[in-house]
Amino acid sequence: DADPIDRLRAWQRFHFRLTALYGGAVLLSLTLIAAIFYHYSVDSEIGHLQRRLLTTVSGLAASVNAERLAEVPLDAQQPSPYYEALLARFAATAQTDNDVQSIYLLRPTDQSGQLRFFVDYAKDGTQAKPGEAYDARELPVLLRGFNEVAVEDEPFQDEFGLTLSGYAPVRDAAGRSVALVGADVQASRIEVMKRDVLQLTLMVFGVAVVLLGISSFAVAHSVREPLTRI
Repeated sequence: DADPIDRLRAWQRFHFRLTALYGGAVLLSLTLIAAIFYHYSVDSEIGHLQRRLLTTVSGLAASVNAERLAEVPLDAQQPSPYYEALLARFAATAQTDNDVQSIYLLRPTDQSGQLRFFVDYAKDGTQAKPGEAYDARELPVLLRGFNEVAVEDEPFQDEFGLTLSGYAPVRDAAGRSVALVGADVQASRIEVMKRDVLQLTLMVFGVAVVLLGISSFAVAHSVREPLTRI
């Protein structure tokens, strides 16, 4: 006679239900762990990037000579010797960090939120010209950079693209803020970072699922044999 167990459909078998329950619980746990790992890793990477931005702008702002900067008119459009010196310094700094795409120095005007570029270095060559106006009225974090070191929490969009930026004030001998140094990371770099973390997460998740499948098969086999004998 045929084995009665062989006449049962798969979902009617006890060992199948036990394995599905066991495997489903573990798979759900793995999914939650993978999601937590992904978000934690992305937040950690962005946090590390923000700290590097702050370190970069703080160091550059501290090296700017406010007195020499004040000698150049606010709307001067011709490069000055100090402009050339700062441009070379910004370029050298950007070249040492693959993530930083642009570094610039902005000066305030008499109009609130209206700024002027003094120096702007961009790796892609899209830098602003000396004396070019920049409207920062909708960028509160940037404006806060005239008073304290600040960094964006989320990328923002302007005419130069979607970027994540950090800022630090430039102060004169009396401690007054006379300009700010900013540095940008293109949002595409952040997306690449997220993609790399996602790939790593999926790879770890895939390995865990394979191991889960093997262990589930072993459990099913260990349960089926004694049930078959009974």
